[in-house]
Amino acid sequence: MKPPPRLRPHWVDELVTELQAITVANRELLDASAMAAMSRSRGGVALQGAEPNTITDFLPLAEQAPNASAQIRSMPGVLLGYALRGTTEGATVVLELHSAVKNTQTQAGSLLCPVSLAPGETTRDWFGPGGVSFVALNLVVVSGTVDGSIWTTGVS
Repeated sequence: MKPPPRLRPHWVDELVTELQAITVANRELLDASAMAAMSRSRGGVALQGAEPNTITDFLPLAEQAPNASAQIRSMPGVLLGYALRGTTEGATVVLELHSAVKNTQTQAGSLLCPVSLAPGETTRDWFGPGGVSFVALNLVVVSGTVDGSIWTTGVS
């Protein structure tokens, strides 16, 4: 003879349904966290600090005519610093970093910092740990040519 089936109260089914919903929500949060972590990587290496943005990747030396501009970041972030070298012989390099109107190179927006370099001069400035916030970051080379890196991070 077969034992009678076990009856379970209705609240058990409701509890199981709630736990399944919580599990799905947690999985979605973990997936979003993983995507955020992967988006802060370069060449498969997770970035833990400032992200280096090489100027010549955005504005090659050959394209650095007076008032040439390039968008370094199109999303909000924080300017943490820079290391720059004037590459024009016999002329002063002047450049500006602007908190630009999002996704445009034509509207400069608020001036974050002007930089002036004597011929062959280098400079390194660090604004950490808090940095300077921007909506989008534009570089304007007012005169001369410049090489180096601008350090940024995304908004967390």
